[in-house]
Amino acid sequence: MIRFDLMPETRTKTVRREYDLYPSVDISENKDGYRLSFEIPGIAKDDVKIWIEKDMLMASGEKKHDLNKNEVRHLGERRFGKFERSFWLPEDGDREKVKAEFENGLLTVTVPKAAESKPREIKIN
Repeated sequence: MIRFDLMPETRTKTVRREYDLYPSVDISENKDGYRLSFEIPGIAKDDVKIWIEKDMLMASGEKKHDLNKNEVRHLGERRFGKFERSFWLPEDGDREKVKAEFENGLLTVTVPKAAESKPREIKIN
């Protein structure tokens, strides 16, 4: 059973405020595991944190403002601030082998399926 954030209103702990970031996330599955891709441009790798808490995959970060002290902003269409997203991990996900990569504003988290949950053929004697 996949328990990822397919229904945000019931399966995520995220509270969305009007001016905070809310990164878009794609979730996909193949025979070996699951992939979560977070789109977070403009955030430094060191400003992102990923952790597992019980059966939840948690991601948080902050896109910091780039205004100098001597500048006055006349137009501001980009969003800055903190975010936190959380997703229930699938029951067949191997929590000990979760990996994360960050490149060009895309955070990719892979959750491999546990070996015992993968289909295997049984030899008939």
